[in-house]
Amino acid sequence: PAAAVAEAPVKKPSRWPWLAVAAALLAVAAAVVVDGLRPAPDAPLVRSTLLPPDDHFYAVDSPFAVSPDGRRIAFVATSSPGAVLTRTTTRSLWVRDLAEAEAREVPGTDGAQYPFWSYDGRQLGFFAGGKLNKVDLRGGPVVPLCDTQDGRGGSWNEDGVILFQQ
Repeated sequence: PAAAVAEAPVKKPSRWPWLAVAAALLAVAAAVVVDGLRPAPDAPLVRSTLLPPDDHFYAVDSPFAVSPDGRRIAFVATSSPGAVLTRTTTRSLWVRDLAEAEAREVPGTDGAQYPFWSYDGRQLGFFAGGKLNKVDLRGGPVVPLCDTQDGRGGSWNEDGVILFQQ
């Protein structure tokens, strides 16, 4: 006679681990929703007067450029009023931190126009002498990047790619 084979009872998998995971996911989702409903903290209000540096005038033919974090402004200032350029007129790039009263001139930027910021706010691009240039605001020389006929502003992404209009 064949021996009787005893069958082991089949255990059903426990549902508790799945229920615990589902409960944790619901808690995380609820936390995200509640956090999204809270009002965003108010950004600090900055009030400032933007006067040109002493003995200089804003270059009316070159727009201001606001840094990516909104805390600094780059602009071109000239030694003569308006857009009148003469042999004795100088124009250069200036940067003003809005938390400070004075702007500082960026060395080596003679003839600058149409400044724009790098994505991280550490460098400025600008046009001068028929070239697209860049300068590191932490120090260093002006670096010519390429020739251009009449540059009119640019955009600089985090991969170092600069798109500009001419």
